[in-house]
Amino acid sequence: MLSATRVLDMPNFGARIRLMSMQEAEELADLIRRRNVFARHSREDNFYVQLAHELGGSTIIEIVLPGQPAVLRAHGGVWHNKHRAQGVVPPTSIDPEAHWTQSG
Repeated sequence: MLSATRVLDMPNFGARIRLMSMQEAEELADLIRRRNVFARHSREDNFYVQLAHELGGSTIIEIVLPGQPAVLRAHGGVWHNKHRAQGVVPPTSIDPEAHWTQSG
């Protein structure tokens, strides 16, 4: 079994192996409760909150990647909602299968 006594950084892979403290696990569980609508409204048996608590005192492999993983940057011009609704596709490199996302 893997057990970290100190942080092992692997910057070439965007990863590190480290121990997650009990306090950090509690903060993660609280963050999950606040950001996840299901965790906020269902106090009983929430899988992700329980998992966060169980990580306390465990060695973890942390992967750190820049940016938002669910958001891919589109290349090309702007495609407005009103044009998309009308089926009007602007010229050049617009992907007609693309949709919008909102960060934050």
